[in-house]
Order: sequence, then structure tokens, then C-alpha cells
Amino acid sequence: ESLAALRRRGRVEIVPWALAWRRPRPELALPGVTPRRFPARLQQLLAPLGLSVERLLPTIEVFHHTDLVFAPVARVPEVLTVHDVLFMHGRGWHSDRFVRTVSRRLRRRAAGAAAIVVPSRATADDALARGVARADQLVVAPLGCDHVSALPLADDRARVDSLLARAGLAQGTGRALVLLPGTREPRKNQAALVEAFLSLTPEQSAGAQL
Repeated sequence: ESLAALRRRGRVEIVPWALAWRRPRPELALPGVTPRRFPARLQQLLAPLGLSVERLLPTIEVFHHTDLVFAPVARVPEVLTVHDVLFMHGRGWHSDRFVRTVSRRLRRRAAGAAAIVVPSRATADDALARGVARADQLVVAPLGCDHVSALPLADDRARVDSLLARAGLAQGTGRALVLLPGTREPRKNQAALVEAFLSLTPEQSAGAQL
């Protein structure tokens, strides 16, 4: 959606960046993004020898990192999007090894970033408190959903039926599906949803599936 929004502005040329040895599954492919068939880890290893982003994309003027896995950029200004720094809080959010590795990686890249984009003032304050960013680097840009129609669409029913079928729920049974997309990790707080679901009375949860 970020690619589509920037392209609609028409003032900049957007060049998608993706490295992968394996081809993505068709349903996960992003429109307009063709991954280069090259192992990303190998590029990281070869970066000190000159295999930087600029070597593969010689015309770029700014590179935008949208994840905590950073491509090797040698010269052009860098922009980072950081959705949160919850992994730095401890409390079982992630393993100690993950916290050490990613914290070090993020701080190193953030130190030289031209801008760091965060989705909320709370994330900005957290990044400042933990020494990830300077105040002059931070740009608060709330996440948007303008690409999602607020009006019913012609294929809504078909999409719902397809989702129910993948969950093993036949159309017309009246059973409810509670869906929580996302990876299974503590910071997603799936435990709270499971506890809430289990606290329902038999009458309240009749026919529902989590």
C-alpha cells in the first residue's frame, strides 16, 4: 500500500527492492514487486566487498527500510520505518538473543538515518527513551487504511465464504469464526484472546470457533 500511495503522488520514481532465493508463493506476491533471485544473507556477507544496494540499483537517491532486516546501503540517505521497539522491553516479548541482536542492529542503522518513521507518538517517545532515535530524526505517520473500502463490495460474500471454508466452517451453519491474523509471539497478546474466549459461558460460545 505504501508503494501504491507513493506512486499516486507522481513526484518520485519508486523502485521496489526485494531479494530472495526462493520464489514467493503466488498469494504472497506484491503487485509491482519482482524479487531478485539472490540470497539476502549472501548479499550481507558480500557488502563489505562492495555489493551494496547502490551496486544493484545505481540510480537511487534515497533508500527506505520497511523492516528490521536492513539491506546494505553504502552512500545514499536512509529512511527507516520502525513500528515499535517493544522487543527492547524484555518481559518475555522475545528471546534474549533476539533482543541483543536486533537492538544492536537497529541502533547501528538508526544512528545514521536521515529520518525514522513511527506510527504513533507513543512509539516515538519509546524510541527516544531507549536511545534508538533523536528527536530531529522522528516523523510520526499514523498507519492508514484508506485502501480498504468502507462500503460493501460485490465480492464480500465470496471472500467471507472462502475464509470460512479454509477454517472448516460450512456456509450457512451459523457458527462464528473469531480470527486473529499474525505470528504467534507474546507481543501479539494472543493469550488474552484465548483467555477471553475460554471465559465465555457455553451459551455465549455456542457454535463459535477460535
